[in-house]
Amino acid sequence: MREYVIRSEYHPDMEKLRELLSKVTDQQKLDILQQTKSSWTDRTALHVAAYRDDAEVITTILSSIQSEDRLKLLMMTNYWKCTPLHIAARRGVSESLKSILSSLQSED
Repeated sequence: MREYVIRSEYHPDMEKLRELLSKVTDQQKLDILQQTKSSWTDRTALHVAAYRDDAEVITTILSSIQSEDRLKLLMMTNYWKCTPLHIAARRGVSESLKSILSSLQSED
């Protein structure tokens, strides 16, 4: 996650991301994903993915988290008090918007 947040040219290996997420407990995932990087902007990996319109990363991360914990991650704000949804909407990146909103649908 740290490489993804820090390096703008970084393109994550989705299989490796899925593998790493599968190796930690739900609480560990939540703890890791709530960490912020880039000291003056307080961005999480979801903020960066929304900014980059990286819907696949958003979907992978959010689908690895228990549905009741997804909102915790999505409600995190950066330095400017923006959530990942705010960023995606402001940038007009429809695939990221769809990924975020789809992750919040109830699972029947």
